[in-house]
Amino acid sequence: MTKKATTRSTIPTLAEMTKDPDLVDRIFEYLVEQVPELAGQKVDELKRAVRAEFKGEEVYIPSRSPSERQVLTQQVLALFNGRNATEVARRLRISRATVYRILKQPGGTKRLTFPGNETAAAVSSTRESSATADGSTDHKD
Repeated sequence: MTKKATTRSTIPTLAEMTKDPDLVDRIFEYLVEQVPELAGQKVDELKRAVRAEFKGEEVYIPSRSPSERQVLTQQVLALFNGRNATEVARRLRISRATVYRILKQPGGTKRLTFPGNETAAAVSSTRESSATADGSTDHKD
């Protein structure tokens, strides 16, 4: 019996070795998938340039853009009255921990003022009766 020559290389790829695909390759694969006319247009050269520019850096890509985070912060501060973190989280479909993380940021509840509304800090000091974002009134028990 003779062994058949395999056509596939036995050297594993980086993705196979680490079970974690290279970020640069993943980004360019995604771009080529979304914009097929990019295929073959200096993609390898661009990958090398990206690696040279950002070599050695650890990258964190947040799920929300800075503008989305700012809008979320404004919404939390507008809705929060000092004791309704669970309701704010439910309305905005975020965790309570995220509500508190936003409130804990430098400046906390005093950093933003909204036209026509008090700051969230002023709202939180009015505990007897404060209007919520939908116009209903939240009475203290």
